[in-house]
Amino acid sequence: MLLPRRLVVLLALVVALAACGGSGKHQAKASANGTPKVSNKETDLTVGTVTVETAGPDVNLGKPQQKAVLAASQTYLDSAVIAPLTSGAVGAGFAPLFDPSIRGAATGADNATLTDAPIGKVKKFNQTASPVAISALADGSGAFVYLASNFTVNVKATTADGPATLTKNVELTFAPAGSKWTVTAYRVTALRKLPASTASSTAAQSTGGTSK
Repeated sequence: MLLPRRLVVLLALVVALAACGGSGKHQAKASANGTPKVSNKETDLTVGTVTVETAGPDVNLGKPQQKAVLAASQTYLDSAVIAPLTSGAVGAGFAPLFDPSIRGAATGADNATLTDAPIGKVKKFNQTASPVAISALADGSGAFVYLASNFTVNVKATTADGPATLTKNVELTFAPAGSKWTVTAYRVTALRKLPASTASSTAAQSTGGTSK
C-alpha cells in the first residue's frame, strides 16, 4: 500500500531525529568512557581547640580573632603547599605573612621546609588537614599580645616519578601589626616520602632569633 506523501516525509523526519538523538547519546557515552579530567582534592582548615592564657582577668578569644588566625593559616596552606603542587611556584601570599625580621629566612634558607616548592607541580594530589588548635596569650589588661595556630597537613600526591606522601606539622605565632596579625615565629616540620627517598627537616625562627 502506498503511503501519502506527507506521511512519508513525516516518517523520514522521525527517523532522522532518532538517528541524531542516538548519535548524541553515543557521544556522551564515549565522553564518559574517555580519559577523566584530573581533579585535585583540597580540604580547608577549620578551628579545633581554643586555649587562652592570661596574666590578668579571664578573657575569651572572640570569633573575629579566631577567624583572623584561621584565615592567615589558610593563606599559609594555600601559598606554601597548594600553590607549588598546583602551579610549581609558591603563592604570592606567602612572603607577606611574615614579620620583616624573619621574612628573609622564611623565603630563603627555610623555604624548602616551609613550602613544597622542592616538590613542584604534581600530576594530582589529595590534601587533608587536622583542625587548627588556636592558643592565645593576653596581658594584664586582657589585651591579646600573641595568637598561635598549630595544625598538620597531609598530602598524597602522584608525581612524575610515582606516588609521594607529604606531611607538615605547622606552628605559627602571630603578633599584632596594626589591624593585622603577622607571623613573628614559626616551627615547621616536613616529612616527605618520595619514590626514591624519605627525608625529614625542621625549620624554626622567631623575631628574637632562631628558635630551637
